[in-house]
Amino acid sequence: MVQTKTRTVPNTIREIVRPVQHAGFAARALLCKEEGSPADCCLAVIAPGSGGPSPSHTHSHDHIFFVLEGVARIEIDTEVFTVTANQAIHVPGLSLHSLWNRGEEELRLLSMNI
Repeated sequence: MVQTKTRTVPNTIREIVRPVQHAGFAARALLCKEEGSPADCCLAVIAPGSGGPSPSHTHSHDHIFFVLEGVARIEIDTEVFTVTANQAIHVPGLSLHSLWNRGEEELRLLSMNI
């Protein structure tokens, strides 16, 4: 017999965040470590020709970016990657990185901090 667990998911509508040094970039948290999730996860929407940060930044946690719609240009250290809908990329912690929408459509992606 399979046991199921029920967990109450917070019904909070979180505010939209516009990160510093990111142009045309809006994000809304979906899951938060401080609420018991194993990772932070947000939905990011990036306007055409926008992104960031500029200059690239680094931090201790890893990212996994999963593109839902559009085309992302992701710079990791000295490499540049193009990630399209239904593709994901891992950005190791402490890597210099930035994320850009070089397409003509809005870019929507999930960003997970692990």
